[in-house]
Amino acid sequence: MRNTFIKAFALLSALVMLVSGICVAESDVASAGLTLAGRTCVFEGSTGAIGREAVLMMAEKGMNVVMVTHNPANADQIVAEADGLPGTVIAMSNSNPFEEILQTVEDQFGSVDVYINKTGGRNAPVSLDDMTEEDITTITTPLSKILTLIPFLERSEHARLVFTSNVGSLDGNSYENAMQEIAYGAINSMTYALTRELAEKGITINTIALSGMINDSEPGEGALDIADYVDTIPVGHAGTSREYGALILYLVSEEADFMTGNVLNFSGGLYVGP
Repeated sequence: MRNTFIKAFALLSALVMLVSGICVAESDVASAGLTLAGRTCVFEGSTGAIGREAVLMMAEKGMNVVMVTHNPANADQIVAEADGLPGTVIAMSNSNPFEEILQTVEDQFGSVDVYINKTGGRNAPVSLDDMTEEDITTITTPLSKILTLIPFLERSEHARLVFTSNVGSLDGNSYENAMQEIAYGAINSMTYALTRELAEKGITINTIALSGMINDSEPGEGALDIADYVDTIPVGHAGTSREYGALILYLVSEEADFMTGNVLNFSGGLYVGP
């Protein structure tokens, strides 16, 4: 009996050592992580619930994040939350000329490495009859931003552009807002059309087709509320801000040089297809 116990104990000890070795190896791989520290991101559309988490996750990894916003109150809260993190988070008003913003960022941090645009249109559905000139500018603005960004991003060794669309821009179903989906469809096409030329300049471009996410803000009257259709999401839950942030961390990292020209379906299965 004593010999049996000793053999069992020895076997258990060997198993523990094997598992410990695997865990250490996995930990070593995880600790290698992504190269993010010291990179600088200009982020529009960052002050809602989804963008906020991505800002904080980047700052936790040592990235500098400049929120370009029309919502100073929310931005100030995020700046306060980021205090003490390895990266620096500041806010700038989007009322300033965009090129002036970029030059200020480059002067302060030394480079502009990443641009993220998660801005949207109206929260409530809008019909063709209700569209305005301001709505239409949402189609042309992303391209004009890229043209302004190019000289700054060309000075970065691993430059990144990350835009946002939604699944309605992929399948034509107006889950959220027809005008928004028209603009997002243009962003999808822009992503494909500019990939090669931007790659020659050392810049990657990817777009996240984002739907089925938690509410970015409190839904107003007539606005879409995730609670109304969360049961239709195949994975069984609304997308979280940390899930979005994790995708952002990869796309903006130095390791994502080969990842470009994609419209990434990020909808929990709401849309399935090419």
